[in-house]
Amino acid sequence: ALAEALDRYQQGLGQSDLALGLRRGDADAVDKALKIIADERADRPTRLAYIEILGQVRQPKAVGVLSKLLATSASHAVKRVALQALMNYDDPAIGQVVLRQYHTTLPDEQGVRSTALRLLASRQPWAMALLDEIAASKIDPRTVPLEVVQQMRLHDDPRINERVAQYWGKVRATPAETQQQIQRLQALLRSGRGDPSAGRSVFAQNCASCHKLFGEGGDIGPDLTGYERTNLDFMLQAIADPSAAIREEYTNFAVFTTDGRTLTGLIEAQDSRTVTLRSVDNQKTLVNRDQIETLQAQPVSLMPDGLMNKLTDREIRDLFAYLTSRTPPQE
Repeated sequence: ALAEALDRYQQGLGQSDLALGLRRGDADAVDKALKIIADERADRPTRLAYIEILGQVRQPKAVGVLSKLLATSASHAVKRVALQALMNYDDPAIGQVVLRQYHTTLPDEQGVRSTALRLLASRQPWAMALLDEIAASKIDPRTVPLEVVQQMRLHDDPRINERVAQYWGKVRATPAETQQQIQRLQALLRSGRGDPSAGRSVFAQNCASCHKLFGEGGDIGPDLTGYERTNLDFMLQAIADPSAAIREEYTNFAVFTTDGRTLTGLIEAQDSRTVTLRSVDNQKTLVNRDQIETLQAQPVSLMPDGLMNKLTDREIRDLFAYLTSRTPPQE
């Protein structure tokens, strides 16, 4: 909703003298915009719009002001848009700035921390710095979303791949491992029935960021309401091996840019000039086509293979009781 509102606001602001001056790289316009951006009392939509423009035009003078916002701004939206803008600047110091603020001023709320992680994963030096923090036990690898892990793998750097495998394992289970998991889940689900109401909570915590069921949840993945949810074999196969069949509209794409960034997400929109990617937590990244070196569909689903491994037996039974319900459980 914020991204759409910001798009509309930017369209209105785009023809203003200051916005046009920013896009031309006019020094006075840059200085004026930076003062507005740094002023917490200034109109927030205006600040957000100027931050986004400075990310697009990559004005070196903006890096210091944008970095400072991560520590000083009271607005989660300002921090998130500043992180998205900083992603466009090829400066090794940015990764260190983000990591210094990671636990203190970059909260989980409103996608701030997940945006910080995507920034860190987007460039090879920043990804190495993130992995150093994990090695030093300063960041728990379990808090890093799968899409960020996949993003780091795409750098195709042996040092990164070795450490990613150390902390998160391999990309996909083997067919034999998948079959073993299906058999284990079949036996577990035959041994007792779960509680659909409790399963709704398990779904909310583990599935609803991407999938919708009974009108609740996200739309990164398919709406499960109309699926063959009472067909246990179908459901188990889809959960144990989510990459086996990915519908075209839910394909994850990787964008490799001419300035060294690696970005991932669903394609939200595209035209002859730009491509807009949408992340699992619904954050959007706009990339100019003249900055795109390669755009590749990814064969691996954003849904992790080992989703059931972190759940208890009771949680699994409860989840499947909810998934296979014909109607939503009563509150």
